[in-house]
Amino acid sequence: MVSSLKSIIVVLAWHFFGLGLGFLSLFPIRVFDDSGDLAVQILLGSLLAGILTSLIYWRMLRIQEIKQRTPLVGHTKLTLSLLLASSLFFFNLNVLVQTVLNTDRSRSIFVLSWIECSPKDATRFYIQTEIEKKFGEESANAFDKRVSEHIKRGLVSERQDKLALTWAGESVHQMSNRLAKFYNLQGPKENSLWGKNNDYC
Repeated sequence: MVSSLKSIIVVLAWHFFGLGLGFLSLFPIRVFDDSGDLAVQILLGSLLAGILTSLIYWRMLRIQEIKQRTPLVGHTKLTLSLLLASSLFFFNLNVLVQTVLNTDRSRSIFVLSWIECSPKDATRFYIQTEIEKKFGEESANAFDKRVSEHIKRGLVSERQDKLALTWAGESVHQMSNRLAKFYNLQGPKENSLWGKNNDYC
């Protein structure tokens, strides 16, 4: 039981280490080409993180062999490293898509910014009207739908037709802003509603 728990902890530790490398690997790719296809860049970042982590894992196995003087069969090390690399690739890909790509392209994220940065006394109808003026009727209708979804999820509250982010909504908004600034994402800038004072509103 203890041995199984230890193995699970080790696997999780390597995956979180690899996830950190995934986020870091994406940064130089974005710096080199911040106007490139973000989905492809995430794919490359996930692949790079998987390869780097598996190489480090291979080296750790080699050090363990030297210390314990119990060499592993060559193909065992290769199999373990390849399993880790492939597992990390899909793990990183999923997490980066759900965080970075969603921040860049998800209308649900933009809605949180529009509400957070709206004028103090702005009503739901007023925000929707401003969205229609700038982005069209389809975006205005989508805003209304997303607001209703966010209220059900506990991200947005509504009182007397005035909208506000809950603690959970503010947390998502702040995290999205940090990701957008760190990776210089263009989606939030292109979907800014309230002017130049805040590029992500």
